[in-house]
Amino acid sequence: MKQSAFEELIRKVKTLNDTVWENKAPWPRVESWLANFAPDATDEEHSEQLHALHLLGRFIYFGDAEMRELLRSLFRDVFKYPLVAALRRANSDTRNFELLSSLFKQELAQTRFLGIGNPSCPFGKAA
Repeated sequence: MKQSAFEELIRKVKTLNDTVWENKAPWPRVESWLANFAPDATDEEHSEQLHALHLLGRFIYFGDAEMRELLRSLFRDVFKYPLVAALRRANSDTRNFELLSSLFKQELAQTRFLGIGNPSCPFGKAA
């Protein structure tokens, strides 16, 4: 028996929740969210709920572990490596680890990182 597009998307969203989204979007919460969109009883193919589920199925979620790793990479690639390279150049291309480490620590002590923006969850308050 062929599944409807709506049923396939429900299955996909449930699978994403179980495997990728860290169970932050249990099905009752998704159903409550879907109630904001108009169902089309006569033409399921053009239902707002179907379109909403389609978009939700393409939602990319970054959990805590992924965000921490992305932040580590950002720090390393955008701040640390370029700064260490500049410090080496400024000190006759030295490879003296102790000197570079000391200079880097001084620069780091004078640097401030600020978080901006608000984290969000498409289903209201995160579980």
